[in-house]
Amino acid sequence: PFVEKNQLQDLTHYWDRYNIEYNKLQMQGLPMSFLIDAKGNLVATIEGKVDWLGEDVAGLIATASVK
Repeated sequence: PFVEKNQLQDLTHYWDRYNIEYNKLQMQGLPMSFLIDAKGNLVATIEGKVDWLGEDVAGLIATASVK
């Protein structure tokens, strides 16, 4: 419903059925956000809820845990 309601047709869905990526990325819980560069490399992780439309987003990205 969220995808359709917000018309996110180009959003790819991933399902980590066997927790392979969960373990590889050393996730501690959800929600968790990943910052990926243009080459597809993981550059940072953010644990917890993020207000991506908030005023603090630039600062949050700058101080995110760099992998």
